[in-house]
Amino acid sequence: MRRSALAVTADDTIHFVGTFSDTAMIGDTLLAIPGLNLFLATFTSSGEQVRVRVIGSELRPVALEPVPGGDLVLGATSRDTSFMIGTTTLNTFANMGVDILLARMDRYGNIIWYDQSGGPSYLSDNIADLAVHPDGAIAITGRIRSDAQFDTILQTVPDINPHGFVARYSAGGTAQWVKLFGYEPEAVDVDADGNCYVAGFGANHIDPADIISGNPSGVHYLASIDSVGEVNWVVMPDDGNYGFAHDIEVNADGDVWVAGNHRT
Repeated sequence: MRRSALAVTADDTIHFVGTFSDTAMIGDTLLAIPGLNLFLATFTSSGEQVRVRVIGSELRPVALEPVPGGDLVLGATSRDTSFMIGTTTLNTFANMGVDILLARMDRYGNIIWYDQSGGPSYLSDNIADLAVHPDGAIAITGRIRSDAQFDTILQTVPDINPHGFVARYSAGGTAQWVKLFGYEPEAVDVDADGNCYVAGFGANHIDPADIISGNPSGVHYLASIDSVGEVNWVVMPDDGNYGFAHDIEVNADGDVWVAGNHRT
């Protein structure tokens, strides 16, 4: 799982999130706060430091993406049963397991809104990736292992096996839909028409319908999902060996690029 992430805004400003324990020198700024802390550092395109600040604690960053207008969206997982985002302290559901944290902040690191997702289980719920639509809506993907709350939406699962999910949030932080999808999605990206594209992995060749229904088994796959959560298409290799899709990009023409590895 990733422990840092960066985003480049339209003006070529570079924003970087990471963690440090107790003390760290970031650029020319010394940070000294006990515990595991989450920081946001900002640099110009030429590498000059603009600012560094602590924006949370006991969180591990997974993804950071720019929002049109200059804001940022952060995806992270909790490290302990108690964690902090901005000045707000939260506890994991039922004080167990690992939860998902999605937050929008301005370019200075001020938290605009956040959503804590997950379930009351000792098992881990994780975010793997996120992407931002041109209108500011957010697509996230990851996995859950128990019934999980996403804003006002409760997504149930049939067992404790890992179940992949894809979810869409509005620009204001309201969950619009959540869909179980495959075994373990690894990456998500979006296009200008509101579709999102998900790449994941698993084992044992199965039918695309099993991936769509959130079957905890499956080969590596690429899928397209529309703006209301309906599946446009799913493609998979024609064998039953393990494969891993690590990243995905959609260009301005709607072409989809996937990076990963495949074992024959």
